[in-house]
Amino acid sequence: AADFVRTSRRPAVLHLKTVRFMGHAGSDVELAYRSNAEIQADYDADPLLATARSLVDLGVATPQMILQRYEEIRSHVETASKAPVEHLRTAAEVMTPLKPLPVEPPATLLATSELRSQAFNDRLPESAGPMTLAMAINATLTDLMAAHSGVLVFGEDVARKG
Repeated sequence: AADFVRTSRRPAVLHLKTVRFMGHAGSDVELAYRSNAEIQADYDADPLLATARSLVDLGVATPQMILQRYEEIRSHVETASKAPVEHLRTAAEVMTPLKPLPVEPPATLLATSELRSQAFNDRLPESAGPMTLAMAINATLTDLMAAHSGVLVFGEDVARKG
């Protein structure tokens, strides 16, 4: 996948099949419903274990280093799971974080007519007729940048060429 991305300059999606190590609960004993061979076959095919094997084979890490990292993460997760949790006691406490954020009235989102006219060289997008999606995005960004001096746009091909 890495070679594909580097040579084709296109994104790739990895589909990995993982397995569930150990039972998902203390009362879940996999051997009660799966054979040793089935469990071992899953472990042999698991990408996490394959990565660990590769790290050891390449000399990047030792088995002890990998086990130590595993235990550090396990300990971190266990500690985090025991951290005190604030219990919400009323309906209002439960709903407060779900309230929509306040939205500025649309009039304050747009620049003044003069600034918009200047930004669009006297050709306002609402007078331009049908637009492609790219044109609509560009017009929206231009509007936002005219109204808010802190708006910045980063990326490839975001400026006019020439």
